[in-house]
Amino acid sequence: KPEAEYAFAAEEVSSLFEDAPEEETIEEAKNLDWFAEIEPEKPEAEYAFAAEEVSSLFEDVPEETGEEEMPDWLLEETPPGEAVQFSSEETKDASVQPFQLDGEEDIFEDALPAWLTAASASEVVDEDQPGKMSDELSSSELPGWVEAMRPVAATPDQDIIIQTIDEEYIENSGPLAGIANILPAETGISEFQKTTKHSFKLKVTPSQQKYVSILDDLISKEEVPKLIPEPNLISTQRVLWWVIALVLLLFVGAAIQYGGGQFPYPLHLEENLVLNKLVQSLPENAPVLIAFEYEPALSGEMNAVAAGIVDHLMFNNALLTFISTSPTGPILAENFLNTVQARNQYIHGKQYVNLGYLPGDAAGLLSFAIAPQTIMPLAIDGTNAWATQPLQDVKLLSDFSLVLIVTDDPDTARVWIEQVQPHLEGTPLGVVASAQAAPLIRPYYESTPKQIAGLIAGIPEGAAYEQLNARGNLSQAYWNAFNIGVSATLVVLLIGGIVNLIAGSFHKKKANKNKEHA
Repeated sequence: KPEAEYAFAAEEVSSLFEDAPEEETIEEAKNLDWFAEIEPEKPEAEYAFAAEEVSSLFEDVPEETGEEEMPDWLLEETPPGEAVQFSSEETKDASVQPFQLDGEEDIFEDALPAWLTAASASEVVDEDQPGKMSDELSSSELPGWVEAMRPVAATPDQDIIIQTIDEEYIENSGPLAGIANILPAETGISEFQKTTKHSFKLKVTPSQQKYVSILDDLISKEEVPKLIPEPNLISTQRVLWWVIALVLLLFVGAAIQYGGGQFPYPLHLEENLVLNKLVQSLPENAPVLIAFEYEPALSGEMNAVAAGIVDHLMFNNALLTFISTSPTGPILAENFLNTVQARNQYIHGKQYVNLGYLPGDAAGLLSFAIAPQTIMPLAIDGTNAWATQPLQDVKLLSDFSLVLIVTDDPDTARVWIEQVQPHLEGTPLGVVASAQAAPLIRPYYESTPKQIAGLIAGIPEGAAYEQLNARGNLSQAYWNAFNIGVSATLVVLLIGGIVNLIAGSFHKKKANKNKEHA
């Protein structure tokens, strides 16, 4: 920058410090007269009034004489002859004289121990020079293990030897070959030896070895494919099956075709007779509800058992209504009317009506028992079922003259009895069952009060019911064949048991002979 600018800046800086006071010397700083000058001025009257107030506060305070009085209790307890004397300096500093207990000096009356009195005066440190200790220490012997730990100073000859070895050693092998002043390898590090072989054989007991051999044998056999012998097209067992089936077919077929003699009909039971009387007492054109609740596989037996009582109803001109909780039930009902009861020539919509399939199982049955017209309004052909002649006078289930269940399942019969029977209000409920379901349904008839009005179970009871009406039907036609088939089955079982007994004894004798020769 130009010199004019520097000069101008210097003048400005100097002007800033013109009003600053000059530095005081140390002697002037010690003079405190200036402190009195800055003290605020007060009127003398105020100072006088303040002094009087302060002096009045300390009027009752006793003056200090410099001599402290001892408490009375201390003067009474301590005799004058034994009082402790204090120097004038200690008396001035102490505010209260210390007291002394009896027997306090007895602690130091005993003689000092021998080890303390035997201490040499030379071992005592001068009190005037506490930091100075004796230069002459008594020599002591170090234990052997401490002497062994003392470092041994290397001699000059050893240093020369070590230095010479380090300087002269040059590596002559490995990646450091040709380099001097390196640590040499220890002796024996380059010597190699074979590692010892360790045995990995397990210590196995004889019993464990036995189990291992069995497992090994099983595993080895799994790898070998097993040859499956081809079955003979004509085996003795297969031939025997066909022979038994052929014998039964011949006997049963001949009985159906040619009669084969007349077996006596079984006696009717009480439940058969009660149901027969109920049908016989029905008025003409009485509405009857029939539930077909069996599977197609058992239609042969069920059609024969139900043929007698349905024929009896048709003979009395009863108006029939069919329903089923099984999807195949309505078709089975139509087939039954068109085949088994074809001679009665019932017409749909006039003498009978088929309501079709009732879904919902127990809930559906309960709803149907409460409101039948609402739940099943249409027939199987889509027409208004309740406008037909069989249902024109029926509003509720209690309006039917008879409710008949044809079933092969005891659970289905139980649902009908539990859900429908309480809503019948006196209308009789009968059951036509298969022979296998009869043992579980019969207790409903034998109970008190009776939950069902009557029961027909199996072909024998169906034949007995037909015998009561003097109208032959399927049960009587099957009765002879049924008896012949059962008789033939018993004969086959008897012959098979005899053959098996003879063959078993023959094989047993042969096995005993083989053991004797062995």
